Amino acid sequence: LPGAPLGGLPRSGRWAAAVIRECVWPAIRLGNRNDSASAGPTGVPWIDSNGWAARLAGTLNPAQAVWLDFGPPEGTVVTPEDWVRAAAEAWAHGARWMLPPGALEAPVWQALRPALEFFERSRGWPRETASPVGAISDFHVDNEFLSHEFLNLTARRQLPVRILERSRAASLPWDGLRVLVYLDRQPPEGALLERLARAVRDGALLIAPPDCAPLFQGAPAGEAPAPGYRVTALGKGRAAIAAEAWEDPFLLAVDVQNLMGRREAPLRLWNGGNVIPHPTGASGDRPAVIHLVNYSTRANDVTLGLPGRHRAAAFYTPESAAPLPLKAQVVRLGVELHLPPFRTYGAVMLEG
Repeated sequence: LPGAPLGGLPRSGRWAAAVIRECVWPAIRLGNRNDSASAGPTGVPWIDSNGWAARLAGTLNPAQAVWLDFGPPEGTVVTPEDWVRAAAEAWAHGARWMLPPGALEAPVWQALRPALEFFERSRGWPRETASPVGAISDFHVDNEFLSHEFLNLTARRQLPVRILERSRAASLPWDGLRVLVYLDRQPPEGALLERLARAVRDGALLIAPPDCAPLFQGAPAGEAPAPGYRVTALGKGRAAIAAEAWEDPFLLAVDVQNLMGRREAPLRLWNGGNVIPHPTGASGDRPAVIHLVNYSTRANDVTLGLPGRHRAAAFYTPESAAPLPLKAQVVRLGVELHLPPFRTYGAVMLEG
């Protein structure tokens, strides 16, 4: 599918697979001199990643396998570890990678083969995103730019979200969703509007554009933690309605994090600015496996913070012969897990 990454994605069940060809090589983007990382608006290194696009393709085509078709950029020196990272990113987000010819060269294949075998052995792990935050859109036409970039930027800000396609959202399970971001210009209606209103009355936070204001009127609920929003109380929950139409997806991603607050964050990472996490579980917001892709060339000592009181955890990497037990340290907002250094990919499996 040439063109924009998902702009021409087929949405028909007659297709056996969804193939994305306009991908990026997973890495930290380098500056003009190729010797320093390029920083984004957040001040942290900008990461080129396909994870959000793979998950969106899977959401829009739930009956099809998602394949990523790309190779290393011409003229770029890549190491065997870089190839493992590319395979790990696809795996972590529920997709498969169409290996280019260079993958079969001896040093590359020697690194790739054990990683691919590890991913194949772990194929029974849960694949659904586990997060209390849901993003609702048709992800198409007028809504494409904002919704796609919102997913792109929240992933880089280490805020995993569950993707809900608008036409099917009302009929999907909403277990554990406590923050709902309605991204489309067109206000919700019918069953979706009823479902959103019920979720807010039951305690959820709805974040929506200005045209949704007449649909969610309530008593003022204090000053908004992000400028440019009016927050009203509806039942046990709240609705945060933007005063002006959203134009900048980066500012929207920041606003969502400020409006929801730290307590609703599905996870936190320390010393992990080069890592993109993807928590997965059978349903709801409670993860069973958290995939971590390291886009740096360094193996940092990362600490993972999670809500809840997990009894035990284990850490997996493709290079390890056996998982490493992790000791959970209880803190005010849940638990913290100190992870061993990993260079490309690691997974935390939680128990209890």
